[in-house]
Order: sequence, then structure tokens, then C-alpha cells
Amino acid sequence: MVSPHVLTIRERFQINGELLEVASFETHLENFLSRLDSIGDMRVSYFEVTTALAFWIFEREQVECAVVEVGLGGLIDPTNTITRPDKIGLISAISLDHTEILGDTVEEIASEKAGIAQPANCVYVIEQSSSVLSTIESVAVARGAEVRIVPVQGEARLPGNYDRRNHLLAAAGAAHALEQLGRASDATPGPVLPAPVGRFDFAEVAPGSGLLVDGAHNQDELRALGARIASSQLEDFRIALAFTDTTDEKLAGMLDAISSMGAPMAVTAYRSRLGGMKRAADPLRVGAIAADRGIRLHIEPSAPLAFQWALEGPSPKGLVAGSLYLAAEAIVWADERTRRNA
Repeated sequence: MVSPHVLTIRERFQINGELLEVASFETHLENFLSRLDSIGDMRVSYFEVTTALAFWIFEREQVECAVVEVGLGGLIDPTNTITRPDKIGLISAISLDHTEILGDTVEEIASEKAGIAQPANCVYVIEQSSSVLSTIESVAVARGAEVRIVPVQGEARLPGNYDRRNHLLAAAGAAHALEQLGRASDATPGPVLPAPVGRFDFAEVAPGSGLLVDGAHNQDELRALGARIASSQLEDFRIALAFTDTTDEKLAGMLDAISSMGAPMAVTAYRSRLGGMKRAADPLRVGAIAADRGIRLHIEPSAPLAFQWALEGPSPKGLVAGSLYLAAEAIVWADERTRRNA
């Protein structure tokens, strides 16, 4: 189970890397909602409902081992209702995100994330700062879990190679799960899988032309994206960006990170089409913060106009970043343009 989804809710409930067929998903959803109705009125969030739906689907599809992505933090996250002793925890690199809920330092956030540990669990943590590692170990061990550090080696140490670091972490967890299932011999190294939808994803508009879409949406992620762009062959590109509404300080940090790429930028707002979507930051406000920091950008009144502007630069490829919501809109826009050009 992953979240959020970008193009379809079925992205959350993949089995063996494949989306459920529409008819199968609709049957599961209908039966699940019928069961909820029989329980009566409940005050639950969208994420709580989709988490319960994932467990419902996985049980009925006879899934042997479920990969469940935590929504926010760990300690009080709905996914922490999994209390089995054979649960395996995976904690990736920690950055300053959702600080209004998880804490103002990486150590405070690490403490919240380590709360996913339950008695007799094994928690794998990707190698990172000693203060974060010691915090995670202290909290997890106090909760009765074992902690194992996954070393970062080779190309995974390069700036921006977060997908390779995540691959190392996932491989360690998968090997442990196969051992639990009595199938340790199946644990063979595999290739780095394609990035999820909206993560360094190329949305083609015409042959050789399109948008490189990445949902990086905090300062650390945007800096990592910049490092990855610098090591790629993308040059003379333009950036279309939008941010989720947040504090001036966080917007300033993200602008500093993305402006370090040295590319022309246009800020816009994504369309809030779903009730659970967070509101986009006002482009005029973002523009004012940028001006105060000496960062040049211009404002596009709509996301489609920003995407078009990004493709009109010297490079036939533009970059879209700052929000997964904007990433989803860019992918849909590019697909519509491709079909019109066919």
C-alpha cells in the first residue's frame, strides 16, 4: 500500500507490482463499504479508510507479505495498527517535513518514525547522521524491537541518489521477509525498479519533447532533485512549479533549493479537484517571497500555461516540481497533448 496516489486510487493497492483490474477493485470496494455501513457512524479520515481498505483487499487476495507505506510519522499513524511480532520496519533518510506535526528537528521526527516499532519487530534503517540513528535505536529498542543499519555504498552515496538508497533498504527488508516465509533462497539481487508515478517520471508530449515530472515537495527533496538533474544531461531547461500551502519559512527554503538549479522558473497553482487535497500556495505570495530573496520567477495563471511555458524554452524538455498534485496534473496534461498530436 502506497500513498498518495497520483493518477488512480488503484495505485495504492498493487499486488505483485500490478494494479488491480477495475472490476476486481470495484467489487472489493463495494463489499468493504457495505461492511462499513453495517458498523454505523464513525469519524475517520480518508487515509484511515484507504488503509483499512488495503488490509481488506490484501486479505481477500491472499497476499503473503504486504508492503505498507506509513502515512505520517509512525507512532500514531493508522498503519501502526499492525502489531504482529513478525512486522519488519523500514526507515529511510529523514528530512524536515511535516514539522508542524512531527517536530522541528530531524531527531524529533526520527523519534516519531521509530514509534512504528512493536515488540519483537526488526527495524532496518538506512545509514544517515549519527544523531538520527541513535534516536531511532533508542526509541525502537525501548519498544522491544531490534534495529539493523543498512550501509550506503557505491553509487548510492552520490547526491540525489535517493532511489538507490531506498533500493538498498527495500532489498534488506525483502530478504528478511523471504527468510520469515522460509524462502530465503529466493532472495536474489534485482535491478533498481522504475521510479513510482510522479517521481523522476518523463511525460512525453511529442517525440523527444516532454516534461520531467518529480513530486519533490520539501527543501531536502528539492536539493536532492537538483543534484540528480546536475548529473543528468538535461540542460537549458525551464521549471514549472507549485507548492502546497505552508509557512513563509518553508516556501523560502524550497525556493532556495530549486533556484540553485539555475533555471528559469514559473510558479502556478494546481487545481484542487479532490476533497482531501491540500490547498496550493498562492502564486502571488510565492512570487513575493522569491522577490524578497532576490530569486527571479514569473507567475503563470494556470498549471497548463506553466507546462506550455516550460516546453517553450531552449530545451524540448521542461521540469515540473514542488508538488505531487502538480505532478499528477502534468502527467494528465501531457497525455492529453500526446493523444491530440497522434
